[in-house]
Amino acid sequence: MLTKKLAAGLSTAALMGVGLFGAPAATAAPAAAGGQVGVMTVKGCVYAGTHPVVKSGDNNRHVKHAQCLLKKVYGYNVDMDGSFGPKTKSAVIKAQKRCYPKSPSDWDGIVGFKTWSCLHTKV
Repeated sequence: MLTKKLAAGLSTAALMGVGLFGAPAATAAPAAAGGQVGVMTVKGCVYAGTHPVVKSGDNNRHVKHAQCLLKKVYGYNVDMDGSFGPKTKSAVIKAQKRCYPKSPSDWDGIVGFKTWSCLHTKV
C-alpha cells in the first residue's frame, strides 16, 4: 500500500515538473497528446497534486497555488494566503479574459480545468 502511494506521489511530482527533492524541474513538460496542456514550472509555485475546481469561499492549498500562478505568471496583485476572496476572483476573471477573450461565458471567476491550463501558460 505504501509503495503504491509513493509511486503515485512520484508520478504526480514528475508530471508537475518537480525535480529531485522537491526542487523545480529545469524545463516544463511538453504538451501531451489529447489536448492536455503541459505543466509550466514557475519558481516559487512548486506544487504536486491534483488541480480541483476552486472558487469563491474556498480556503486551501489549491487556492494558494492558483494565487501563486496569478501573481508570478500574470503579475496580478493577490495575496497568496489560500483564501479565495474578491481580489482572487477578480484576478481569475482578468486571466480568463486574457486566455479566452472571445468566450465571455467562460469568465466566471472559477478555476476549473480550462482555467488551470490558462494559469500554467502565460498568454
